Amino acid sequence: LLCSVMGPTGSGKSTFINTATGAEQAFIGHSLESCTQGVQAIHYRHPRSNRDFVFVDTPGFDDTNMDDIAILSMIADWLERTYKQKIFPTALLFLHRITDNRMPNSALRNLTVFMKLCGARAFPRVMLVTTMWDEVTVKEGEARETELCNSSWQAMISAGAGMFRFNQRFYNDSESAHDILQLATQKGVSDLNQSLLLQRERIDYHLHLGETQAGRALYNDLQRHIVLQTETLTSLRERVSKSNPQLAKELRKEIERLQGQLRASFDQSAQLKTPFLQHFISLFLPKPKGVRLRFFTIPLY
Repeated sequence: LLCSVMGPTGSGKSTFINTATGAEQAFIGHSLESCTQGVQAIHYRHPRSNRDFVFVDTPGFDDTNMDDIAILSMIADWLERTYKQKIFPTALLFLHRITDNRMPNSALRNLTVFMKLCGARAFPRVMLVTTMWDEVTVKEGEARETELCNSSWQAMISAGAGMFRFNQRFYNDSESAHDILQLATQKGVSDLNQSLLLQRERIDYHLHLGETQAGRALYNDLQRHIVLQTETLTSLRERVSKSNPQLAKELRKEIERLQGQLRASFDQSAQLKTPFLQHFISLFLPKPKGVRLRFFTIPLY
């Protein structure tokens, strides 16, 4: 059974996998520095069902070592290979820190891309897993669960996604992880032949990465980020002219740092633009039966 594990950096993906397997097969990060380099597959046999699992551990879309476009491209490449082999995820785990009292921008970006990557057709196989329950009170955790159910996760839950707790506080050893995986075997058993939206977009519809729903979500996020960076730079430049020499020096350092980030954002944004020639050629590539590209709306599921 193939089990994809996704979520922001520091949400506990590697901890969950290591707890389930009982081995240090995936390095655990103890900060917000990313510890997952690339897409990693980890084999595990469930002690109760005696079924074999393959965990697919992925870096978050806020990785400290790779930009978001490189990560999406890496995940897309892996999904394309498995799609061609007719291998589909049994369960799609998305991990979220219950310690976050609101949805940070990085977590929201990860969630948005995850939803666009899966497509609504795959939502019944999604398992929304909250982590780090040992760092909050039960009352705090339950209040944040309710907020997630009524806001960010509402669309997926309404479409059949489930919500689960990776709750190390109240369980011994790996019991909490095993319970979640036991439910994963039941959740995906009738839906094994379902592909993800990104797989269909790339293979069946021959779309450039920037044309996919996940690629568009990243592009839009980058555009918002560019606007905010530009506004911040403008404000800092105005402050420099009104500041004393010492403060002006510090502000110039900050301006230089932000300029580097802005250039990186522009570079990533450019990578998601579809080359005209590639787009033109894609119009004449073989399409799935009954599909007409360009002048029709691709189903977002």
